Amino acid sequence: MTTQSLRQKHTDRTRQSIVDAAFELFLERGFAATTVDDIAMRADIAPRTFFRYFPTKESVLFHDSDAKLDAIRERLSERPEGESAAEAVVGLLAAMAEDLGNDQKRCELIVRLSAEDDSFLAARRRAMMDQATTAILTAVSERTGVPASDVGLQAMTAAVVACATTAIHCWFNEGAQGDPGAYLERAVASCRDAFSASAA
Repeated sequence: MTTQSLRQKHTDRTRQSIVDAAFELFLERGFAATTVDDIAMRADIAPRTFFRYFPTKESVLFHDSDAKLDAIRERLSERPEGESAAEAVVGLLAAMAEDLGNDQKRCELIVRLSAEDDSFLAARRRAMMDQATTAILTAVSERTGVPASDVGLQAMTAAVVACATTAIHCWFNEGAQGDPGAYLERAVASCRDAFSASAA
């Protein structure tokens, strides 16, 4: 094994230990009551080491945001070729909802933090949805060859992402219990009914 790969393994382990320590403390004490020094002590590192990996304790909460955004393009490219753009996006969001449902530790933490201070998480969720919408729009444009500036493509992407956002928000408000994919299916079905009724 090369020196570079060993260094990367050490970096990855340290980063994950910080994330694990932070999540444990956020659940035990609450987000506001947990300090960077607390996280560093739990992770058995120096506070200055924490700041080599994360600029703030808030950033630990969303430590994998960039990776999730990067995965959007890859997942969309793996959707069946015969799917329409809308079907591909719904399929992508269903897979992401499944991932969320399988991450019980994160879900429990988000429910807890929402009760503690929903305004902070709400602002971050809006920012994440804006980023996700842009990433999906770009990926769908590449998949279909339709310019990202196309009003139809933008409207479809915004509508489907709004369905997903509403579904996940309702799921969290009800304690993140059950299958988040079922919430997404219901939200998408309701939008289809609404558009079908308006077109009739």
